[in-house]
Amino acid sequence: MTFSDKIAAISLIVAAASLVVSVTAAGISWYAIIRSNKTTSAAILVTLQESFRQAWERFFADDSARSQQTCVSDMLNLFETACALYFEKSLTGKSRYLMHEYMKSLLKEFADHSIVDAEIVTLLQDKSTYAHVKRFINDKAATVSVVVPPKWYQTQG
Repeated sequence: MTFSDKIAAISLIVAAASLVVSVTAAGISWYAIIRSNKTTSAAILVTLQESFRQAWERFFADDSARSQQTCVSDMLNLFETACALYFEKSLTGKSRYLMHEYMKSLLKEFADHSIVDAEIVTLLQDKSTYAHVKRFINDKAATVSVVVPPKWYQTQG
């Protein structure tokens, strides 16, 4: 075996080792990305749920009509954000499932509360806003087991 053959053999061994290290690093990176996505999804879910809890707390704390209108508007804006995140698939895994269940629950709460229901009908009148909420309501037949008041559909003209 000549000197150049020995160098070629060593180069081959180094290249093979580099390939193994590279594939291992890619696998570890992929795992880290998946874990990061799940962690971020859970954080988004918890943040939105806490925001809704605070919005409901403000709604019930002040029974003046103006304050309640503002709170309902805030809640519908939060719901729009939740719908947008859901539809763009920013949430993954169990967090996505839990968000969908939570959104169905919120629709039921909105529909069951007469003041919230009336205000939502008013807010949905504008054709240029709440596009994701309207999409969620329209998609609900296949995915949501909540009875949405027919007047919510009629406002989408």
